[in-house]
Amino acid sequence: MKKVSGIFLALACAMAMTLVGSAALATGFSAPVRLSIKEPIRHNVRGGALEGRDFTLEFRLTVKNPVGFVELIGNTVRKEFLVVSDAENGECLEFDARHPTYNGDGAGLPLDQGCGDGVSEEVYFNFRTDPGDRSRRRDTEDCGTFVDFDDDRMTDDDPNDASFPPANERNKAYLLARNQLDPSPTETPVLRPVGAATGGVLASEFDNFVAFSPKDCYGYDYDEDLEGLVIMADVGAARVFDENFDLVQGPNGYDRIRNMAGMISMVSRQLGDRFGRSHVVAHMHVQRGMFEPLVVFDSRTGATDPFIGPTFLRRVDSGPVETFTWTTTPTSPAMTKTELDQLLGTLPDMTSTKIRAVLVAGPAPSFIEDRNLDGRYTAKDLEMMGYTLLSNQAAKTLNIIQQDKLEDFDNQLECPSQNVIFGKDLDGNGIGFSCDDGDGNSRSFKRIPQ
Repeated sequence: MKKVSGIFLALACAMAMTLVGSAALATGFSAPVRLSIKEPIRHNVRGGALEGRDFTLEFRLTVKNPVGFVELIGNTVRKEFLVVSDAENGECLEFDARHPTYNGDGAGLPLDQGCGDGVSEEVYFNFRTDPGDRSRRRDTEDCGTFVDFDDDRMTDDDPNDASFPPANERNKAYLLARNQLDPSPTETPVLRPVGAATGGVLASEFDNFVAFSPKDCYGYDYDEDLEGLVIMADVGAARVFDENFDLVQGPNGYDRIRNMAGMISMVSRQLGDRFGRSHVVAHMHVQRGMFEPLVVFDSRTGATDPFIGPTFLRRVDSGPVETFTWTTTPTSPAMTKTELDQLLGTLPDMTSTKIRAVLVAGPAPSFIEDRNLDGRYTAKDLEMMGYTLLSNQAAKTLNIIQQDKLEDFDNQLECPSQNVIFGKDLDGNGIGFSCDDGDGNSRSFKRIPQ
């Protein structure tokens, strides 16, 4: 893991130790930390629906009667820890806090030097209170300074870079397709980032890659403010597939998904409640493309120009290519409102997505592998990957409405969101879906479920 550079950092290091109880662990569950997920709408057999964006999830880490919080503060460094238990009840903290002051060899130092037997007996996890990470917004501080990881870890990969990694190692999904706003069979397809927007290199609506605050600490991976958190969802851009949406396996030969914890937007702490519990709370502002399927359409299936045929094609995530028949066969190469309504009408009104979360000791992985080959991604897979679980596994099923609000591109074109809906040549005739102007559609409006 990358260490803070320099042999010695001159720091005014203040340790604030607040005791809130004894070292006894909570009862009622085996893990020392209790993790829960709260969503804004209660789901039950009668429903409960969320729009695909602009809602908040809460991930609450609770410890009953912990030893206390530790805070390391310097002029460029702030690190916080919640000590869950300690054999000496906090009298001598010997765990390696990756202290901001290092020996010449870069090795970490114990929190309390010169005490104890040199054996760490503490159970703890580290975090950093942060009022807000956002996509396309630089963090108020340099994210690489506070936690020991590569500054560019959560930025989008640049397909124009010769060192662009293979699909199974990328921190975001990419689609190989032509410009869907002005496609041409002779145009060279380009790689475009898909899914939720992050920091770093983003695709504009015209295939140009523009750099947006490359170090804003927000994206797919573990989170710099709560590095042990793992959030798993086998859907959309969390899945790992190649440019054609075909699943690809990781270096170990297992299917994998991306850790979504890097999308956490705020972390706070609560010292103690009336029940003797302390909390670290992470909030996630869900944006478009985080927990929704990714969809590609091919609306031009004819063999020759203007490539109009009686059918159109659709593919959802890495599923099969499906064929649909037009109600009325198009007569113009330009997308019309009627055509767009038919395309979007093939999508379900609502999809159910199950998310799971767990806290592990140390930095969480960037990818979660299906090690037990059961087709799911769970805490068991993390254990088989060699990670130590510090919490229970929390799970929540989200019923997400397919909201097809059209978005303005270049102040003149109205098309479905390119975070989740794209055009791609699925039949090999050189042209796929094109969107000229949707002029609104009925699926842009959703009546509140009763």
